[in-house]
Amino acid sequence: MIYALHGMMGHPSDWDVLGLNLQSVDLWKSACGDETISGLENWSQAFNREVSQNEPKMLIGYSMGGRLALHVMLDQPNSWSGAVIISTHPGLQNNEERESRVVSDQQWAVRAREWAWTDFIKLWNEQAIMKSESGSLFQSDIEGSRENVACAFEYWSLGQQEDLRPALAQCNTPVLWITGEQDEKFTRLAGEVTSDNESFEHEIIPETGHRLLFESGQSLNKLKTLIGDFQKRIL
Repeated sequence: MIYALHGMMGHPSDWDVLGLNLQSVDLWKSACGDETISGLENWSQAFNREVSQNEPKMLIGYSMGGRLALHVMLDQPNSWSGAVIISTHPGLQNNEERESRVVSDQQWAVRAREWAWTDFIKLWNEQAIMKSESGSLFQSDIEGSRENVACAFEYWSLGQQEDLRPALAQCNTPVLWITGEQDEKFTRLAGEVTSDNESFEHEIIPETGHRLLFESGQSLNKLKTLIGDFQKRIL
């Protein structure tokens, strides 16, 4: 079984483009959980308790979903056959950066709760890392989950996340980390993480940016091929 975790402002149907038999997780259903699941670590522990323990299984995560997937894998590394991590940050390395990110994500949470949804989506898509690319086709569909979106900014903020590099360096679970060539920051981060672990591999898709899941043509076909080949090797 493959469990797929979408990104911020994403939707479970984003994964349909891969054409894989997978379980696409609706993260908005659990973003506003009580204290037992609201944090990254607590959520990953709760998720591991819910999924099947009796069959080989693989994780796929994009961006925010990739960070959640890393936490799930590190919580129970022996329970997962492998993970595909797409355009994902392993964690900030100092408290000043984390504190700044928490403040920024709290502002996004306020916008998600209070702004007109179209204005909120417009500002989100105009960020430099995303501006040149299309996002999820279903962004308008999650307006009814705006409180859950706000909770995700608060509870799953990159600023709330520890630096996962030390734990990832010790992890023996196979990981395929994929980034876009034009997404220079995340490609550099992926290179740092994967170079420290022989169980990890890093693939860079040419002429693409951060939003790999929403590409078309050769870039999307390359993404599908990489994930399909990895699946065949580990499951």
